[in-house]
Amino acid sequence: MRNPYAPYPPFPHIMPTIQASKCANCGKSVVPPRATCPFCKPGKGAVSQQMVEARGKVLSFTTMELVPEGFTAPRTVAIVELECGARVMCLCAREPKMDETVQLEERDGQIIVV
Repeated sequence: MRNPYAPYPPFPHIMPTIQASKCANCGKSVVPPRATCPFCKPGKGAVSQQMVEARGKVLSFTTMELVPEGFTAPRTVAIVELECGARVMCLCAREPKMDETVQLEERDGQIIVV
């Protein structure tokens, strides 16, 4: 059976993107996109939707051996800082290395480190 988190399809010539929002007031980007900036007071700055490169640096990761019912173990998750500055928690298709630059892929609403 094919690993559901493995890169598919592989298109090295296309830079994948994921959706984000950027605050006009503070300039910070967040993933997933939101209607208001989580860093500013509501109504303080306009938020615009944008597509950002799906590449970033691994800040932290962990492998869970005991997972909730309905999930398969082991399950690795990572916190990745995108090049736009947003941080996102991702599932991992493989075990990443600290400070490694990784490619992300969005599948069925989940962001995966590939």
